[in-house]
Amino acid sequence: AFARLAQSEVVMQIVGEGPERAALEEQIRTAGLGGRVTLLGHHADPAPAIRRFDVFCLSSHSEQMPIAVLEAMASGLPVVSTDVGDVKEMVGQANRRFIVPPGDPGAYSCALAALLNDAALRSVIGAENRKRCEDIFEFGLMVRRHRELYDRCMHLNRRYPG
Repeated sequence: AFARLAQSEVVMQIVGEGPERAALEEQIRTAGLGGRVTLLGHHADPAPAIRRFDVFCLSSHSEQMPIAVLEAMASGLPVVSTDVGDVKEMVGQANRRFIVPPGDPGAYSCALAALLNDAALRSVIGAENRKRCEDIFEFGLMVRRHRELYDRCMHLNRRYPG
């Protein structure tokens, strides 16, 4: 999808490290993207690298609730992603049209190009994602909600012993 972009000045930075690095390096070389893609490797704290992005991209075939998407949202970024797991429900309403079917590089490339070409839209979506992350996914809030749910379940269990 990235290779299809017409904007030759756009660069990709990939944060993370894993067993697929050699295959990814080969794919970058084969696609002629060596000057446009940088593999940043492992970062114990990826937040500073993510904050430098204009758009956060996730192209997974399988996920549930990816922490990386939450990190991007907390950084105020729009997200282009495959529609896997909970991604579409995680991001803000305005961002949902940029969540595309898995296995459709054309749709992915179009979604990415649309965001790269519209700084104002990126800003609006990023602000909505940040607010949504703070309102719904803030760690302390999630702990309190899980505790309340646990307490309710335990209370019901005491009223109706098995």
